[in-house]
Amino acid sequence: MTPADAYEVLELPNGTSRSEVKQAYRNLALIWHPDLYPYDEVLRQQCEEKMTVINAAYDILRHQAPETEEAKPAPEPTPEPASVWEEEEEVAAEPPEWDGQIRIRDPQAEKPPPRAPWRPFRRNVRHDAPDYGGLRATLFGFGLSAAVMLSLFVIDNPTSLNYYMVLRTVVPLASLYGTYFALDRGYWESAAALLLLALSLNPIFPLPMSIDEWRLFNIGCPVVLLFLWFHMYDRESSRG
Repeated sequence: MTPADAYEVLELPNGTSRSEVKQAYRNLALIWHPDLYPYDEVLRQQCEEKMTVINAAYDILRHQAPETEEAKPAPEPTPEPASVWEEEEEVAAEPPEWDGQIRIRDPQAEKPPPRAPWRPFRRNVRHDAPDYGGLRATLFGFGLSAAVMLSLFVIDNPTSLNYYMVLRTVVPLASLYGTYFALDRGYWESAAALLLLALSLNPIFPLPMSIDEWRLFNIGCPVVLLFLWFHMYDRESSRG
């Protein structure tokens, strides 16, 4: 078997380097190795004959193949055809189209800056600008607290321990958030009132009340929360 025949057996062009010859031999062995077909005698016999030829070709080329492929001369760069660049006339930008109802945005116009993500527990608003995001979160907490308090008058068992625990958890948390917002914005009197409310309704050492005092408290407290929120809203809106 000549080296040319060996290259043909390994399905490689003449002059292929030894590393590629070795890789081609491995690839063919993964296909034609007889141990891959232990239960088919006919196919196993064919694979043994094929591997005999592949091993013979590899024995020849692993000694006679070059270490590396011969470097082929780089193709000569073809000269680019001479061309005359003509300056394009500047076309005046057309105004955005208008269909009578919806103004189509100019695709070349500068995109507006992305909106900063709203973080309820991280103030990212200047003190000379209103923080409407904090006001919305505070209103949500106060509204939830008021709903829990006023539910006393519609539930079947107003002395239920579960009702007390829900109320004494929701209202203090909303009041503490309102305290945090008020302190950050400089509303000291609102912060003091909300902190006092949170301490009086804490679930660990709650303020003892009779059922009548509890009903009166659940009527007056939502009014106080609403008053404090409008007070903070009035001061926040004046910052703009």
